[in-house]
Amino acid sequence: MNNNTRVVLSLPVATRLCGKKVLLVGSGEVAISRLEKLIPTGCQIYLVTGDIEDDLDDITCTSSGNKRFETILKKWFVPPSKLGNAKITATGTSNDDIYTYPNWHTNCGKIYQIIKRNFKFQDLTMFMNSTSNKNTSSINKSEFSALVERTNDINLLKSYLGDNWQVILVCIDDIKLSELIYYKAKLLLGPQIMINVADVPPLCDFYFGSNFTLGEVPTVDTDAIRISDIDINSNNSSDDITLDNISCVPCIQILISSNGLSPRFTSLLKNDIISKYGSSSNIHIQESCVKLGELRRRIRDINNTNSDNSNGGKELISYRMQWIKYVTDQFGVKYCHLMDVDNLVKLYKKMLIDDSMSLEFPANMVQAFGNLSP
Repeated sequence: MNNNTRVVLSLPVATRLCGKKVLLVGSGEVAISRLEKLIPTGCQIYLVTGDIEDDLDDITCTSSGNKRFETILKKWFVPPSKLGNAKITATGTSNDDIYTYPNWHTNCGKIYQIIKRNFKFQDLTMFMNSTSNKNTSSINKSEFSALVERTNDINLLKSYLGDNWQVILVCIDDIKLSELIYYKAKLLLGPQIMINVADVPPLCDFYFGSNFTLGEVPTVDTDAIRISDIDINSNNSSDDITLDNISCVPCIQILISSNGLSPRFTSLLKNDIISKYGSSSNIHIQESCVKLGELRRRIRDINNTNSDNSNGGKELISYRMQWIKYVTDQFGVKYCHLMDVDNLVKLYKKMLIDDSMSLEFPANMVQAFGNLSP
């Protein structure tokens, strides 16, 4: 490679989708692979499943009852045989079969809504006239901009936030229709809307790469959910979702990317990492994450109760970060799961308050503050 060649890299980021609306168009193998990645995030998935007609002027049709769709129903919704019994088609029209999962919540491990028909362009704007967006409907753009600029009232600003798609995923074979969905979504919803059109790199604002988790990820026991237990008439809504309801999963998520150069090599590298650090190894990822998360939370609470310290808040934060870095490094990847959190919290409090923010640590940290077997 020429030494003067500058490689443009992508930015690997972790996106929080919990409770956010995601539009997924398609029901093939690629769409199923997207569902496998989306379900654990707790996002509110609207799945448009129908096969796409060749005629773009008439893309409204009834759905096809293929086996892939039945697989989706059984794994991430309800068994196909229970659809009628559950009576969850009340929102459907004569042309649409729309199924909404009763009492959906971010931890249920289910698709929120299945729209069993072909994609319609009005799907892009289905929330533009929703109740939560009507606060701004009577204000012109310049007036609204002025309102936003002059107010510092967080609650007022939050009241103007409306529903809309956070992410749009297109997984269909029709390239022309995929392009139309991409550009119409950008024009209608704004250029900031994140869209991924499968197998068309120029129409991907992001891509999934080779991503995987180390450590156990809690799953919902879907077999224990009986259709007869579902309250069809419940008024429960996902509108009650708040950031306070979002919890972290005790695992490590890893994304590997070759920036499109060799997906196969990234897959081999992923498998190599899993073999060294996965469940078959002696590295206790989940327990380590739980211990470290608890330790960080508790020493942060100690900082908060001492925020009027004469050294100032910035120094407290800096001290806490240096302290936790040293402790984590001392235990290392292999022994973090053995941390005695209670005693480490006592040590932090002593070093912070009694020893005036000392960074003189005891010797043999793992032996002194680890739950080692005799």
